[in-house]
Amino acid sequence: METIAQASTAMAARQVMCSMCWAPPGTPCQHPAGSHLARYMRARRQGLLTERDMDTVLDAADVFTTATVIRDGAL
Repeated sequence: METIAQASTAMAARQVMCSMCWAPPGTPCQHPAGSHLARYMRARRQGLLTERDMDTVLDAADVFTTATVIRDGAL
């Protein structure tokens, strides 16, 4: 079950445009809903996510690139 903190991390990432697939702010990168790791990284650079948030995101993927999709609820 997704926690409020996990949901807010995904929502924070969606405040920026995805540099991988150019999904506009507020929309997921793919269906089922998720966002590319590149989007989380952009949100981190813009100060929308903390280092701890990024640790949680990266822990959710065993192997990853900027094209990795972090599915909603995976955190």
